Amino acid sequence: MLPQGLRVIDNSDEVELPSKTYKLDLAQKRIIGYVDNLEAIAQAVHKLFSTERYAWEIYTQAYGVEFQSLLGQPTDFVLAIFESRVKDAILADDRILGVQDFKVTKTDISTIVASCTIITSQGNFRIREELNF
Repeated sequence: MLPQGLRVIDNSDEVELPSKTYKLDLAQKRIIGYVDNLEAIAQAVHKLFSTERYAWEIYTQAYGVEFQSLLGQPTDFVLAIFESRVKDAILADDRILGVQDFKVTKTDISTIVASCTIITSQGNFRIREELNF
């Protein structure tokens, strides 16, 4: 029995909100219009890779990737946990349904290249991010 005065809210009719956001021109370091749908999700994933988790108070503690603690660690250790850290960060976005074909390689002493296919509610896209440690 529910206490009096409380209502049961039915969330079965939830509607997906639009993902319209500012379009970032990373080469010129400026904002140039807007993006929506799949392009907005791809931009969000790229921005996620560029943001260290817990480093910026403006973001929630679920936003960003924990890369800082990997600095100075043995290569085998970094490569072993890198995928799980990235997937954890990417899957926090409710527009993203899954991550497939994840590959991570160390290209030189300070660079890791990660690539994968992102499965979203708007379609799929492939990303490739180069990270310098």
